[in-house]
Amino acid sequence: MVYVLDWKNDFVGYRNNGIIFRHSLEKEVISMHLIGNVIAIVGKDNLYHYSILRNQFINISNFVKNTKYSFDNGHHLFLVDEEGKGTCTDSELIKRYYSFYTTKGAIPVCSDTSGNYAIFNYPDKTSVLLKKGKIIKSHHNSAFLFLIVLCQNY
Repeated sequence: MVYVLDWKNDFVGYRNNGIIFRHSLEKEVISMHLIGNVIAIVGKDNLYHYSILRNQFINISNFVKNTKYSFDNGHHLFLVDEEGKGTCTDSELIKRYYSFYTTKGAIPVCSDTSGNYAIFNYPDKTSVLLKKGKIIKSHHNSAFLFLIVLCQNY
């Protein structure tokens, strides 16, 4: 199987050069992630969950309206709006682990596999380390320092 998001924002599954399914998505799609056996598609206002094992497509109301950025660590999905408000979900996009608020324009760049620790870069080149949604460290240009902290928490 090959899964694509086409130029009309349709999520399409192909097998042997033939279309198996086609699902129309919202106008503004942010990203597409493979998390375990789930393809998670992040739209500005909706989340889309496709189970590869069950061949099932579900439209889920997004935990974060006006999503601007997304990041997955292979187990969790981080969603952030333009103002810095966000949430961390499970791979099935059903359970919300915690919500957080950083700063306007914060971009998620890294996380440990538990989803407890995450690094965000700010527009002013500051990096912050969050633990379960709370900022525990911040420093200008220090993302690599925070990666060491993440590695020690495995």
